[in-house]
Amino acid sequence: MKNLIQKTLLLLTSTVVIFALAAPQSTAAFRNVNDLIWDANATQGQYILKGKYKESPENGLVDQSLEAEVKNVGAGTLVNFSVDGYFVGSAVANSVGTANLTIDILGLPDDGTGRVDGPRAETGSILRAYRGPQGISASFVPRP
Repeated sequence: MKNLIQKTLLLLTSTVVIFALAAPQSTAAFRNVNDLIWDANATQGQYILKGKYKESPENGLVDQSLEAEVKNVGAGTLVNFSVDGYFVGSAVANSVGTANLTIDILGLPDDGTGRVDGPRAETGSILRAYRGPQGISASFVPRP
């Protein structure tokens, strides 16, 4: 009986180690090698702004996504988001004061260079989270 328990524990430990080692490769499969990604980050006092803009070209079409998050704004606060001065959406902060906005647009035309033909973020584009005249901004930089 003791030998069976030892073998079972060894098998379970080996399985956990294999999954732990394989996890980085499996999550990387969700990212296409041709993806273009920009990140934006800023801290201003208690406020923390994070953003990610991604273009995923495939078969002549491009999927576009924008994720924006601002923390410590107060539960129930309506936060507006813009990129380069263009309003892109709003989100209400959850119970811990975090407002999240996610936008996915699929199957956009390619401009011939593998980028979206139309509105898009660029290096240096400004992500802004605001309520009235007050807000926090961050510039998009390419992810290495």
